[in-house]
This record gives sequence, structure tokens and C-alpha cells, in this order.
Amino acid sequence: MAKAIEAIYEGGAFHPLEPVDYAEHQRVTLIVNDSDTRSSNGSAEAQAVSEMPTTGVELIAYWEQAGVIGSRPDITDSVAHARKLRRQVETRQR
Repeated sequence: MAKAIEAIYEGGAFHPLEPVDYAEHQRVTLIVNDSDTRSSNGSAEAQAVSEMPTTGVELIAYWEQAGVIGSRPDITDSVAHARKLRRQVETRQR
């Protein structure tokens, strides 16, 4: 689930401005927008929601910007990899 959290960068780390409900050392992905790029109502959450992709083309562009596409050089054939994962799931013991 995507959610916008306002934070301050200080001492080499991002510090949330409000309490967050995450476990210690839980990994999250940050997409950083400078505060001067917020929407007219000043809400970082409204800005994040309005920037979420709504079409396949926008989704691909979003993934490229986030570094998701091309981040697995070990996967040379995505269709074969998906089939392999599907077989593993279908044959796992419950």
C-alpha cells in the first residue's frame, strides 16, 4: 500500500514528522518530492496520490523512474521466470 509520509532529512536520515506504524528495520521505498513541489493545497499525500500511475504506460514510466525495471539482471527472460515461479507455487507442499 502506498502512503505519503512527510519527513525531514537530518543527520543523514529521513525523520517522519508524524508517528508511523512500521516495525523497526522494516524496509520501505521512499520517493522524495521537495516541499516546494506539493500540490496547491499543500498536502504531500494529495500530491503522491495525484502522481500515481493510472495507465500501463504511466506505470512503466513510474517503474523505470523508481529503478524497478532492469533491477534484476539475473532475469533474462521474464516469461520463463514467471512460469518457473508459477510452477514452484503450484507444486509446493502445504
